[in-house]
Amino acid sequence: SADSMDAMVQNWLDQARLRRNVISRPLEPDMAGMAANVILRLQDAVNGGLRGTVREVRSEPIRAALEHYAHTGEVEYRAFAERMLTALSRGAVRNPLDGSFYRLAGSPDWGSPSPEQLLHTQGDMLLAYLEGYRVLGDEHYLEVARDLIDVLLEDFFVPEPGLFMASRVPEDPAQALWSWKSFRKALKRPQLDAAALHYGMDASADASPRHLRDAMDRVEVAAALARSAEEIGPLLDAARSQLRAAWGKRVSMRTDPVFFTGWNAEAANALLHAWAVLGREDALETALGVLDYIKSVLTSDADGVFHGMEISPPRIFPGVLLWDQNQVARGCLTAYQATGEERFRECSVKRLEFLATAFMHPEWGALVDRRPLWGDIGEESILDRRIEENAEAAVLLFELGALVPGNPLWKAGQKILEAFADEFASYGVRAIPMSLALHRNFQFPGQVAVVERAGEEPDPVARELRRAALRGLPVWKVVMPLRDAVDDELLRGFGILPGEGSGAYLLQGRSNRGPFRTVEELEAAMAPTEDE
Repeated sequence: SADSMDAMVQNWLDQARLRRNVISRPLEPDMAGMAANVILRLQDAVNGGLRGTVREVRSEPIRAALEHYAHTGEVEYRAFAERMLTALSRGAVRNPLDGSFYRLAGSPDWGSPSPEQLLHTQGDMLLAYLEGYRVLGDEHYLEVARDLIDVLLEDFFVPEPGLFMASRVPEDPAQALWSWKSFRKALKRPQLDAAALHYGMDASADASPRHLRDAMDRVEVAAALARSAEEIGPLLDAARSQLRAAWGKRVSMRTDPVFFTGWNAEAANALLHAWAVLGREDALETALGVLDYIKSVLTSDADGVFHGMEISPPRIFPGVLLWDQNQVARGCLTAYQATGEERFRECSVKRLEFLATAFMHPEWGALVDRRPLWGDIGEESILDRRIEENAEAAVLLFELGALVPGNPLWKAGQKILEAFADEFASYGVRAIPMSLALHRNFQFPGQVAVVERAGEEPDPVARELRRAALRGLPVWKVVMPLRDAVDDELLRGFGILPGEGSGAYLLQGRSNRGPFRTVEELEAAMAPTEDE
């Protein structure tokens, strides 16, 4: 009713008034550890992830744990990330037939998933598994990532308008459940025994149909059947194809013809990293096209990035949300580092300068969740100052400050974190993104300058060096594309002589290591030492 809606809005405003007395506090190095410790306090050491009956599929705990492990070497955080990545990939919350993830799980063991598959979840998980592979080196994470790339490009991408749709869900959620009878019917006899062990199916599924899951990996199935992994592999590959064909006939998927800007930029960013790690040119091409569409159609220099659009009837959603600004800035930052193209650098600078001014509350010292399309930020436009979005914005401001010399936005990121410093420890799970932001505030990123020789045509050597730099460790780094005869002043500032042709340099203040002319040389130089 109108009365209940008015009461809800009034409650939001009352909460906003209470938050206005924010005490900014200087940042201290031990704060990063305090924020990261939330992960260990709330972890489920049995099932993986964070405690709770309903489990949302999200990457923040994984990425924060990986970052903390990379900075400190504390093995508890490595164990948390490994346990959660494994639990997600082998639970029923992931459809093992195509590798897509459901939005959330209804049980602590990552079972009983909700029927919705969101674009946000696929992009978020793709980045988590790519980062998991880069830090931990587990080839299984690459298998999960490859599936997610195909899900995004084949199932979520809509060629017209050239964006990713928001979600898909079975017309009848019961269609997603398998009985033992339907499972056996879909398979030929040679594959049945191995597939039943792999997907966790048996005769009890007739009485209680279930979602498939990766109950055993190939090595475990081979051991259970006293056969070699080389024999089991082809059987499971054939079983997956047969089950996917049966799934396509029995499950009718309903898609949501809505295109959310932030989710699209998030997916584009993940696909850019997929190109860097796996060399998927189709991922790169699609990601750049999505970002160009957002820049040309869904962005206003005066009003920022709009929330999204739908095609029928044609309509742009006018809401201007902090999360959307963050994701578009992130996508453009990664695209600039991957391609060296100036249009993406300009996009990231504009979006972050807009974010740091148009969303900054004059009293709070932090960014508001959303802003009106007209007038100044006022109490009526403030519903929240979300710590997750503020932490992500701070990380982006730090990255831009390291990537674009002379840009003052690093201090804007520090100001945001200071506004939360006195209270973030009481936020519980919402404090986890602060861990990553605080780590990055106190440790300057690795800088890799990739110089491209002057010329009218793009240089394939520089392209491959940028790709190698983007996929290498550390995860917290910036790849700085520079060009001979264009950026000579910057080159000299870093101690690099112009005119030496394409090459990569590891920057250390006003000195550097390099040039590295080949991918192999750069990878060897970037590889962590035993002391790191």
